[in-house]
Amino acid sequence: MAVQKVSLEVRVGFGEGDPLSPLLFVLITEALSRMMTRAGEEGLLSGFQINLCKSEMVPVGCVPDLENLAGIMGCKTAQLPMNYLGLPLGAKFKSKAIWDPILEKMERKLVGWKRMYLSKGGRLTLIKSTLSSLPTHFLSLFPILVAVASRIDKIQRDFLWGGMGEGKKFHLVNWAQVCQPIHLGGLGIRNLRIFNKALLGKWLWRFGNEKEALWRLVIVAKYGDQQGGWSSGELWCGTTSLKEAYPDLFRITRNKEAWVKEHLQYHNEVVSWVLNFSRPIQDWEEESLSSFLDLLYSSWVKGYGLDRVCWYGSQEKGFQVKSFYNAMLPKTAALGPWKNIWKPKVPTRVAFFVWTTALDRILTTDNLRRRRVIIMD
Repeated sequence: MAVQKVSLEVRVGFGEGDPLSPLLFVLITEALSRMMTRAGEEGLLSGFQINLCKSEMVPVGCVPDLENLAGIMGCKTAQLPMNYLGLPLGAKFKSKAIWDPILEKMERKLVGWKRMYLSKGGRLTLIKSTLSSLPTHFLSLFPILVAVASRIDKIQRDFLWGGMGEGKKFHLVNWAQVCQPIHLGGLGIRNLRIFNKALLGKWLWRFGNEKEALWRLVIVAKYGDQQGGWSSGELWCGTTSLKEAYPDLFRITRNKEAWVKEHLQYHNEVVSWVLNFSRPIQDWEEESLSSFLDLLYSSWVKGYGLDRVCWYGSQEKGFQVKSFYNAMLPKTAALGPWKNIWKPKVPTRVAFFVWTTALDRILTTDNLRRRRVIIMD
């Protein structure tokens, strides 16, 4: 018997919202689930399991029968301090030993680089891209010790000016100038101590905003948390606290611990300030009072809203480590065409030489004599 073949051409498929689409999804999900179950039974798929042979039981304080507990669990025992995910756990944060891995890693990097012929521009690039970045994670968690910061700075200085095992080399520009931003005549290398403060400052920002974070709840449970609102001793208006900006008015105020909400009135979308002094304002205090009121009425306090932390260090919303770093960095601007020197198309080694020349730090005869180097004519 002859059977005629008929080809079916699919013109329109199922789309989102089609009545058959949910049914098709259920059918495919059921089939996929059975395929994965069968693959698991045949040993083709397996989930993650804790490897107890590589696990360690670490006690905090004195734990009795620790060895017996580890034997029951089938794991090993260890003691604090220890390294966990590359960070020291249980170590004293003021100990120099926790920074040893960073210093060793930097020195290992330099061993390979010293065998290469690198120009000053190449050395600068490696410092910015690698050496300065190695301690960043530690700097965001621990306050750096002065001795450690000085050691890291010395490693970077010696490498920049080519003094690593090659004899004494002149450091033509002082390190404070080198750490200045490029537009101020520096090389833009990070100042470690200030960068450390900027990174740790982000925890202060997070503490004021992440109210329900577990780490914050632990700190509050241990040390407490001041609640209420803004007071005259806090920085909420202007660039300094009000009691420091207006000490003459602060002396005669009745309640020196009053909150902002106690002096603020808000009626029909109009803000007014009610001040309470222990005596009438004298003639010589009127100018200070006028300036004080101008500052209050120009503030961002509008009505009885919830208190929140604001960051005015940058135009971007929220705290920025970069803007905090720039705000703390001492500015020592040197006159010069710095932006033109460091244009993208200029080779780094050429820009470095021109930068040194613009600062008058090239080892000319006069500069060598200033460094007490004897020049034979």
